[in-house]
Amino acid sequence: MFPFWSPDGRQIAFVSGATLKKVDLSGGPPVTICEIPGGGGFGTWNRDGVILVVSKLTGLLYRVDAANSEIKPLRSFAEGETSQIWPQFLPDGNHYLYFSSGNPPYQQGIYAASLDSNERRFIVATNANAAYVEPGQLLFMKGDVLMAQPFDLRNLKLQGEPRRVTDQVERLEIRNPIMGAIFSASPNGVLAWRRRNSSSDSTLQWLDRSGKKLGVVGEAADYSNPSLSSDNRKLAVAIRDPQTKTRDIWIIDLLRGTKTRLTFDPADDMAAVWSPDGTRLAFTSNRLGQRDIFQKLSDGSGPDDLLLGGKGEQKFVEDWSSDGKYLLYDTQLPAALHINVLPLAGDRKPVPLVATEFIAHQGQLSPNGRWLAYRSLESGRSEVFVRGFTLDAAQQRGKWQVSTTGGELPRWRGDGKELFYHFGSTFFAVDVKTEGASFEAGIPKPLFDAATVTNFNSGGSTPFVVTRDGQRFLVIAPVERETGEPLEVLVNWR
Repeated sequence: MFPFWSPDGRQIAFVSGATLKKVDLSGGPPVTICEIPGGGGFGTWNRDGVILVVSKLTGLLYRVDAANSEIKPLRSFAEGETSQIWPQFLPDGNHYLYFSSGNPPYQQGIYAASLDSNERRFIVATNANAAYVEPGQLLFMKGDVLMAQPFDLRNLKLQGEPRRVTDQVERLEIRNPIMGAIFSASPNGVLAWRRRNSSSDSTLQWLDRSGKKLGVVGEAADYSNPSLSSDNRKLAVAIRDPQTKTRDIWIIDLLRGTKTRLTFDPADDMAAVWSPDGTRLAFTSNRLGQRDIFQKLSDGSGPDDLLLGGKGEQKFVEDWSSDGKYLLYDTQLPAALHINVLPLAGDRKPVPLVATEFIAHQGQLSPNGRWLAYRSLESGRSEVFVRGFTLDAAQQRGKWQVSTTGGELPRWRGDGKELFYHFGSTFFAVDVKTEGASFEAGIPKPLFDAATVTNFNSGGSTPFVVTRDGQRFLVIAPVERETGEPLEVLVNWR
């Protein structure tokens, strides 16, 4: 994923999982450059052999020496900053542009910085990527319109007035509210872009364990974070409004085929999980300025109650224990993702479960409540681990790596005898034993390959659910189109 050119145009660098690689345009096998903490994202390469690449999970920029594979963080987060993405070297090879997001939103946009300084300069407010084009033009997004404005390289600031280049540029969510624009411009000004498609971009597709298609739920829409009730009769899912670009929680009755809207706040509501008895849903919402955890009765009555708030960290609800006593959630801090538990009785004081220097999230409790499955990058690659579940760190019972060739998004079978997970486009199953004093896992078996729709940052975005008997998967799949999506090419736009 995320290919970008060498400065001489003879090689292409790209990301494969947590590995940054390069390949000659003339052919030959790809060559590994280095491993990227947290997995890799967008990059840029200058004539001195310096590569800037994004850690996909943390949002930090890293500096890589393409010759000796040395990698180190480029710059720390500025105050209030939460991600640094879409780097692009400017012609001098020392200065670069990048997109910065954070709180407050008015600080979000394109910044200029240099390799030899931690200073940065604000260039333009936007929620998408930008591109510098010779001689002295900056391309950037305003909504779905691609704008151009003269850019002073010496003083690193815009001049004159912006003008429209083209509109209806397709955009994909990277991390709400960051929207990647599908365009690229060569240094000499040739522009390639994809026009926004007016149709919905995903479907809810039932598959069996072999990947055979069994049917579709509802109509096409912009879905995310499906969640099945414990009796497999109802599905909670977030649906994005195409006009407001925010999501609400809807409940689909899978037997009757009806769909009911649960949340109505203009903020972004997502990632719902069912209580074991099906009477309540906990979900994530940014209605108070950051992502907090709320709950609501599943019949739609009553208010949206705040379960866990507080500034300074983003919270993503992941699971509700089978005894109804605990909620698992992830906290996102600069350069970190941690797993926490919220007791739903007593003083309801959150307890950290997995808070290490390694990225760890996507926690799921076993049906008997004894084991925690989660995703971690402690091995240098995304893998699924299991550890004993306890609120007392002194009583921690071991840790086991379940996946062997990469894994994420673990899900338990209803009887706790099988663990499913996903990696790339492949779904896996592992036989497990959870009743003894020690956890046991068999050899992972690939079940099927299926394309899913998910975001650049997987925190808070889940593209599938599994029925309690482990026989069917409901997958958020891309809409199948009769023709490929064309790229439009524009020359002489300057």
